[in-house]
Amino acid sequence: MLLRVLLITVLIYLCQCRPLDSDADAKIVKYENDVRPDGYKFEYQDSNGLTRQESGGFKTVNNEKIWVVSGAYSYIDPLGHLQHVEYIADEKGYRMKKFSKGTVKPIPEFHSFISSAAIASLNGGGLGK
Repeated sequence: MLLRVLLITVLIYLCQCRPLDSDADAKIVKYENDVRPDGYKFEYQDSNGLTRQESGGFKTVNNEKIWVVSGAYSYIDPLGHLQHVEYIADEKGYRMKKFSKGTVKPIPEFHSFISSAAIASLNGGGLGK
């Protein structure tokens, strides 16, 4: 009997340990794409908070056409902070224009589904003691 209770307790615990908000389950919630002969622009956002915007086109520098790309992306890091990066790539190479760390994403509250009496019983204390 004790083995069954222990097995059920372990199974309940393992069910609570499943990963939350898997990147593999993320859905695209916004998508725009505009491609023209002189440049492009796109933007997307997914359900996990990842966003990206980018545009590119030709710019004339010293009578020479240079391809210039600028954009930004944001994501939530493993600690729950929003990271935002803005960048540009032109005749001077790739450069970050801005990097910022946002606020902490709230951590979900943990709810125990095993009563304190059951935990005491599993530890040898018996029910109700």
